[in-house]
Amino acid sequence: MSAAFAGSAHAAALDEDFRSLCVAHKGASTPILAAADAAGWKVLPTNGAPPPQIPGGGTLKTFSMRLKSEGATPRLLVVGDGSVPGDDGQPEVAMKICFLASTQPDPDSLASEKASLKGEPTLQTPQATIYLVETASGAVSPLKGDAADAKFKKGELATVMLMDTPQATAFGYQLPQPNP
Repeated sequence: MSAAFAGSAHAAALDEDFRSLCVAHKGASTPILAAADAAGWKVLPTNGAPPPQIPGGGTLKTFSMRLKSEGATPRLLVVGDGSVPGDDGQPEVAMKICFLASTQPDPDSLASEKASLKGEPTLQTPQATIYLVETASGAVSPLKGDAADAKFKKGELATVMLMDTPQATAFGYQLPQPNP
């Protein structure tokens, strides 16, 4: 361990960073970036690079990236505004998006985030768990089907995605932006 880290304060776990940046600011770029900059995250220039792929097949129209190392493990923060395809031929849904990833698997943060959500996921695969959460309370929504879709389209539900692969752990927060 380097001398710079030997006496340092507690490094935030991936799930703590996710909650304090993405969830606390409901995916809104400006306050997320201000909080990340104040916490020592470094600006990662985009230099005309194509936007990162959004889980679910969406696109980012505007985005910013930050990078932070916790020990030897880099973390990437991507925030922006974009859209995801609508269901069953519906129009695209505008989204505020915040995505946080570690380049190493982080089973402790994954378990902690799952435990904090206290509810049934909307979808679960071997590599991803997706929850619908109430934007006002942060609680996992029990709604399904048309009732969930209606609240989602009004921006009253957000999607929280927990992704785990042998190469990385990542968390995403997507908040729909109602059509004006």
